[in-house]
Amino acid sequence: TVAEAYFGRSLAGGGEVTEAQWAGFLAEVVTPAFPDGLTALDGAGQWRAPDGRLLRERSKLLQVVLTGADAAAARARLAPVEA
Repeated sequence: TVAEAYFGRSLAGGGEVTEAQWAGFLAEVVTPAFPDGLTALDGAGQWRAPDGRLLRERSKLLQVVLTGADAAAARARLAPVEA
């Protein structure tokens, strides 16, 4: 099972999560949760706002291969990282 989580880098009050902040999150939260390995990729997300504007945001995609886990187990393991 491959679990994926998408992380937008825009901050609610303005600005963006820096590479150093992302690296800290990986080291402190993600790596301890998935010590066997993971892949983190840069992304470019977009969506349409309710007013019709197209919004874009730099993002990170986290992929984790969970050998022997079904989809429900994968979601349960990934949930604390997404919180």
